Amino acid sequence: MKKLQFKNMNQLKKNLKSGDIVKVKNFMKQTEKTSHVLKVATNNIIIETVLDKDDIENKKKYYSNSIVYHNDKTYFQSYIDFQQAKNMRFLENGTVQFLTYETDNGVLPSLDFEIGETWLELEFFMSDSWETA
Repeated sequence: MKKLQFKNMNQLKKNLKSGDIVKVKNFMKQTEKTSHVLKVATNNIIIETVLDKDDIENKKKYYSNSIVYHNDKTYFQSYIDFQQAKNMRFLENGTVQFLTYETDNGVLPSLDFEIGETWLELEFFMSDSWETA
């Protein structure tokens, strides 16, 4: 898989395609998942993650509207909302970092992090479906 690299938000929005792969590392939840990009919008991306059997029942209980079934698998669809560019970092290796920031209402997304600390990291990879095209 070829890693995709974006220098800024405009490049990401313009060149990321539906079907591309995104590795999401969430430091708040201490999870790392690999998903597919469904749609790139102005303010967010919609991703789809295969659920394993242990996650299906829990997700059904709380997020039933976000669960879809196709190709004999169960998927969870979710949104990753973009932050303002000043609260994001685009690294040379292609990693996109979401940074905590201060608002009038406190530190977002969580007081568990220092301002400017990475709370979410995304790595993008070219979908095999258009890599050979």
